[in-house]
Amino acid sequence: MGERLKRKIFEELVLSSLSNAQRFIDDAETLIKNSSYGHAVALGIFADEEVAKGYTCWFVAKGLLSSNSKIVKDMFRDHYVKHENQVWLHILALIAEQLRLGRVQLDQVIQEGLGLRKEQIVKDYEKIDRLIDERERLRQEAIYVGIENNKISSPRNIGKEESLEVLDGVKFRLEYVKEFIKDFSQPNNFKLLQELFQALPSETKETGRLALS
Repeated sequence: MGERLKRKIFEELVLSSLSNAQRFIDDAETLIKNSSYGHAVALGIFADEEVAKGYTCWFVAKGLLSSNSKIVKDMFRDHYVKHENQVWLHILALIAEQLRLGRVQLDQVIQEGLGLRKEQIVKDYEKIDRLIDERERLRQEAIYVGIENNKISSPRNIGKEESLEVLDGVKFRLEYVKEFIKDFSQPNNFKLLQELFQALPSETKETGRLALS
């Protein structure tokens, strides 16, 4: 399959994924009205995964990530990777926004990035891993009845406040991604994003993680 056709497919995946995320959100709101808060949380997390997928697919459609990279392939079969992608791509988006506003320069970003100590990177990844693990635990609890620490876990244990909090979060992230795609599709802004990705280590673009060796 030619690269142009691959990018076209990923362009369609962006639209389909974000549309599916919105559908999950709409269905979750219906469940909340019916007091099915646990299952609403599950749909909210599924929506978040679709947002992450759409976000990643946009980077592929624009030629910034390879469709053959591990981070992209894993995204279609791994809940964890979808959330991990969302975290690191969001960090890159924040850096790109700072570049666009002229608050930092690319050489400054590179210099500071290379100056990070291995110990600090490991600690940051540990925090991200804990956050994603907690997200997956919540997804499981929102769907299934189970047992944890000799106590029964159930979707019924999740309340309205928690379901609304999850849904508000994914709504925000969906709108953020839509605005980001709109802003950085503009030629001048996209050029900044291209330069940022060109400066990334190849391992980061392959796996989404900084090389620690």
